Amino acid sequence: MRNTTFVQMVALAFGATIFMISCTNQRSQHSRNTLFDWVTDDSNVNDIPLLENHSIAIDLSGADLNQSIALSELLAGVKLVQLDESPHFLIGDIDKIIFNDSLIYMLDRYVHNSLQVFGRKGEFIKAITPTGNGPNELQSISDFDVDADGVYIYDNWGAKFHHYSHQWSLIEEWKVPLRVSTFRKIGDKKWLFSNIDNPNGHFLSLDDGDIVVWDQGGEHFLKFSSPLFNHHATDFTPRDVTRNNSGIITAMLRFHPEIYRWDNETNSFETLITIDLGNKGLTAKEYQSIGPSFIEERKKDQKFYSFGRHFVTEKWIGVEFSRSKGNPLFIFHDRLTGRTLHGTAIKFDVPGLLSFSLPWSCQGNTCIAHIELPRIKKSDVESYIALLKEKKLHSDELERLIRTVDDIETPILAIMTLQ
Repeated sequence: MRNTTFVQMVALAFGATIFMISCTNQRSQHSRNTLFDWVTDDSNVNDIPLLENHSIAIDLSGADLNQSIALSELLAGVKLVQLDESPHFLIGDIDKIIFNDSLIYMLDRYVHNSLQVFGRKGEFIKAITPTGNGPNELQSISDFDVDADGVYIYDNWGAKFHHYSHQWSLIEEWKVPLRVSTFRKIGDKKWLFSNIDNPNGHFLSLDDGDIVVWDQGGEHFLKFSSPLFNHHATDFTPRDVTRNNSGIITAMLRFHPEIYRWDNETNSFETLITIDLGNKGLTAKEYQSIGPSFIEERKKDQKFYSFGRHFVTEKWIGVEFSRSKGNPLFIFHDRLTGRTLHGTAIKFDVPGLLSFSLPWSCQGNTCIAHIELPRIKKSDVESYIALLKEKKLHSDELERLIRTVDDIETPILAIMTLQ
């Protein structure tokens, strides 16, 4: 009787083991099929070609870079907007701004990690913050984009997207098989990723990619690697910048003197503009040797280099180059006339504007930037306003802000109309 019972127990245990293995295999297979059964297949990764068609060459190798740019040559007008901060959601850093006809979206990635929404007059509307790590929750807000179909938020920690309607109801959540810092929606189920943090080990061939395009519908990837140097061979975190102005999709990689324009039809980049700063910019050898000593070397030679800050419209291309000490170098190229403005100093001759920074984003011929108010004492307000009127820089908006804003850290936006 004992032997019979023992045999039965062994048979039951063996059968249960087989059943568990079978269920495990089924679950594993189901998981691969419904999530990323293709993520370990590098045959789905192709290189993005770089074309040189119709590229603009700006040669400033022999130019005096320390010139002054009159803002009136670039701007036709400016409107100042004071953001009405919610008492519950403060703005720390400004890491991205997108705007449309009615709303302004602002990302604070590091200080308060929030996406805040304002009206075009600066009134606070809504804030989105991380909620958790469960389904339909966000662990972090790493980046966002906006189009006619809603708002898209990327969670780097959770490696997933949330798609919201413009009324802020969650439409869909889905996983992404790589970790990035920034993205752009460039088509229906088509995404351009930059600042690749970690491809999660799914695609070894994405490790050297600076920009990755994911065709979500076709489940394949395209990658673009810098033609000048390998970002991932350096100790610098990628800080590449991409822009999308009414379908003009551009990228400027960190340190690079070039802007690339994306072509959705051919899935390729073309060099839109190349800027030659001569011995005041980085040489080919210096690009290849970028490493831990880069900052110390730039302190010594004071050469200009790019952090990717740029904007592109149908008429204008704007670029900012930094250096270790001193003012940045601004370059503005008129694509219609071929004229180029450049300089390290700004001449303020547009009423209402007393500080300038390169726009965060543009829609058509209108761009938006974050500026600072002058640091003046209350006792000096009247004389300062009189001086503005004398220099023809006065505007009613500017006077109101100077009189009413108590905290000079209050975010002020400049909505600029280009010439």
